[in-house]
Amino acid sequence: MTSPRPSSDPASTPALHEAVTAAHQRLASAAVCLLARNGTTPIEAAELTGFTDTLTRRAATVTQVHFDDVHELYLPPAAKLLTSSDVVVKFTHGPFNRTGLLPAVLDSLGVRRAGHPSSTDLLSQRKSLVKQLMLRDAVPTLPYLLTTGGTRIGDQLAPLQAGGATEFVVKPDDGNASEGIQWVPTAAEAARVVQAAQGPLLVEPYTRGRIVTVGSVTLLGRIYTLAPLEYLLDDRPVMDAAWKKDPQRAPAGLEHAAEAGLRRYAATVHRAVAANGLSRTDFILGADGAVTALEINTNVGLGPGHDLAQAFAATGLTYDDLVVCQTAGKLPGPGQR
Repeated sequence: MTSPRPSSDPASTPALHEAVTAAHQRLASAAVCLLARNGTTPIEAAELTGFTDTLTRRAATVTQVHFDDVHELYLPPAAKLLTSSDVVVKFTHGPFNRTGLLPAVLDSLGVRRAGHPSSTDLLSQRKSLVKQLMLRDAVPTLPYLLTTGGTRIGDQLAPLQAGGATEFVVKPDDGNASEGIQWVPTAAEAARVVQAAQGPLLVEPYTRGRIVTVGSVTLLGRIYTLAPLEYLLDDRPVMDAAWKKDPQRAPAGLEHAAEAGLRRYAATVHRAVAANGLSRTDFILGADGAVTALEINTNVGLGPGHDLAQAFAATGLTYDDLVVCQTAGKLPGPGQR
């Protein structure tokens, strides 16, 4: 699968505004089906409400399908609604979404759905694979040790130490970075954490600096980027699960050259995983200006209070624009409905 190449200047905010205006026009009178599980999580419920309100205001025809198990989507009532819609937007997060089963069911029905191909979401969950793509495409990232929980890593950290590492971060190679991520002060402690853990793990040198995230948008065949946000960690060494419960962020306020560089890297990573929706790429920005890419998140929160909504606001756009970007990007062109 080929994904759209980045625009020549992914930091071009005026070009993004023009594309968003065109997307608003395409959404008028579109038939949009919103898909969610019964018993949505708070994140899923916020997204569903936000999209319902926005799309209704945008004169789209909005229907909803709710399910307990994905086999229900093959039954006539649900299948008819899904397949007769111009586009389907799903609202699922967590382990259920990561299996790729729901997108596979929708694809088997021939549904036109918003968001990324399932292959993109599956690939982006494996941080080590994304790192290999970053290295291939000259995006600076951290060296790492890929290992397995429950093993003795012995002197396997020696190459990282030879590069100057004295502190480390241990995190699962799959899933979200906030799940199971740990900062450790020594190589010996890193070895103990690995031995006590389970599953595939990454061990990276701990690098100090500002944590900045850049949103990317594929819209009407081109990739655009959003104004960078800085995560405010309040002296925490990493964005752990406790911080994620009440995340604090603000516009990064970078100089033009630094911001443009981050945006170019974010667009490169977005394209590398064949993303075709909304994503966030996280970076460390060192005191000396050095940039280090950490990972990309394609299963992003799309509610009014989430990171991307704030990034849209920092770019001079609205939450309505976010909804339209996620929805209209997959609408059929004129004469295709």
